[in-house]
Amino acid sequence: MPRRIRNPGSGKAPVNTPGKGEGWGGPAKGAGRGGPAKAFTKDSPTRVTVQAVAGQTGSGAQMGDPEKAARRRELAALEEVRQQQMRDVIGTLALNAEREETQLSAAVAYLNRSEGLPVATQKNENRDMTLEKMVAQAAKLRERRPD
Repeated sequence: MPRRIRNPGSGKAPVNTPGKGEGWGGPAKGAGRGGPAKAFTKDSPTRVTVQAVAGQTGSGAQMGDPEKAARRRELAALEEVRQQQMRDVIGTLALNAEREETQLSAAVAYLNRSEGLPVATQKNENRDMTLEKMVAQAAKLRERRPD
């Protein structure tokens, strides 16, 4: 068995050297053959339609596979039913739970789901302030701060 060359001084085999041979994926393929990138426009197709392949166009043409579209609609309807069941459970807990904490948290959860979470906003006080006013304010803060 031939002796492997070791990294001088470290006692370890040189693992970060370029490999020899073709490697797992075979030889390097080189640059791609697709040509220059094309910009996306609003008229660019994002999916191949069954009707477009068959040559049908117009308002009657549908996107994708009709069987898959029917399955997606079925799953969406089932999801809506599940969500309504969960809202009913939360509503029942909010009205009939023994502990007040459970009633309160269930009521908050129900309101968050039915009306949505309130929007968190931040007021920017520096919007109308000039640079000179900001520098003066920073100087005042520095004077107040004990060193």
